Amino acid sequence: MSGCQLFGSSAKKESEKDTSNNQTTAPATNPSDQSNNTPSDQGTPALPLPAPSPSTPSTPPTSPAQESSDPAEIYGIYGLMEEYNNFVGNKHGISMEKAKLYTEDADYATFSITLSNGNGLGMVVVKETKKVKVFSIVSVISSNADYDKLYKSAAVLLMYIDRNVTEDVLTDILTQLGYGKPVEQINFSYESSDLELTTEYVASKKELYFDVYYKNN
Repeated sequence: MSGCQLFGSSAKKESEKDTSNNQTTAPATNPSDQSNNTPSDQGTPALPLPAPSPSTPSTPPTSPAQESSDPAEIYGIYGLMEEYNNFVGNKHGISMEKAKLYTEDADYATFSITLSNGNGLGMVVVKETKKVKVFSIVSVISSNADYDKLYKSAAVLLMYIDRNVTEDVLTDILTQLGYGKPVEQINFSYESSDLELTTEYVASKKELYFDVYYKNN
């Protein structure tokens, strides 16, 4: 994720957007190898004695290394969480804490991650490449503090995605994505060559969403 330039000059603002998130789901398989033990050959005895039993190999076969059965480890979620926390999360007080598999299908695995400030973070990973396709932050909005908390979570995530983003550029991007406007009016998008960022308020659930879509992953 590091090195992605999402705040380039090619970015554009759309005042309204109509997006929907279709999260797909998928099973991981952990094949294991089996080893065959072949008895060693016996020499012919000098006297006509009963045939001896096959000898036991002197070195027992070794079992292949067991693959992890934890999807969050298989798809690199723990490593991403550690990198995020070390780079921006701990510094700004919004760290990733717990991860669990939410859904999966043949192509994608979707994880649910708890942020230390109470927001939820969804993460869709491409199973074949183990690259993130979507980040999605969500918060129930019942006060101005909830509103500010979601946008702060979004700012910290964007600082993780683009390590070179400046405060001025970050403020401009979040303003274009609705920060400062009444929550009922929030429905915006912002694009760069690599990413699409969207914000949307779902009134029926009183939830505000901030989504990051990777175009090329």
